[in-house]
Amino acid sequence: MSQATVHALDRARQALAAAETRAGVRSSGEHVELGGLTPLFREGWAPGRVVSVQGATSAVFAAAAAAMGAECWLAAVGMKDVGWAAAAGAGIDLRRVVLVDAATADAVAVCVDAFDVVVLGDVALAPGERRSLEGRIRMRRTTVLTRGTWPGAAQVRAEATWTKGCGRGDGYLSEWGVRAKRTDRSAHVELRCTGLIAECAELAAVSDPVSEQRAQLRVVS
Repeated sequence: MSQATVHALDRARQALAAAETRAGVRSSGEHVELGGLTPLFREGWAPGRVVSVQGATSAVFAAAAAAMGAECWLAAVGMKDVGWAAAAGAGIDLRRVVLVDAATADAVAVCVDAFDVVVLGDVALAPGERRSLEGRIRMRRTTVLTRGTWPGAAQVRAEATWTKGCGRGDGYLSEWGVRAKRTDRSAHVELRCTGLIAECAELAAVSDPVSEQRAQLRVVS
């Protein structure tokens, strides 16, 4: 690839980023909020970085919802078996979520180029692919949350610590606690999560809104 071609691609990407910002697809913010996980990062969290959040999915949802804010869009790659009703309950606006079934490096690269927030599930990446994506993530200033390991990224481990509302097993969780901690430093936070319902009798009252939000999800093969 010639130097002129490289410069042309850079100019095209910059023009695309500006257009996305004007259209509300990509945010121009300098800092990203990660919800309850924010205190784990004393230096703050700037776009263009990767954080690995393993364990309780609730912590991933909370961080993703905060990073999305009121305008940003999220791409979820390789996350087929995820409870999107719980994601909506955590504050994720499903109308601004795109599901990508193709769990490949190329699919991740496209999402990094086009979205503010990218959440990675079951995505296998070779070391070379990961290094290439890191440069792309920095350039595009994308916030990437991965449920797997990512060498060199901030590592967070989240575990459920208590639950409330199960009754005798015939109901649903109404609240639960999650402890999230950085594995590379002695810092942790306690998250309090809320469920959709506590008793089966209340299911009908929330089924329609959840179904409507689920219908807003876009699936990309």
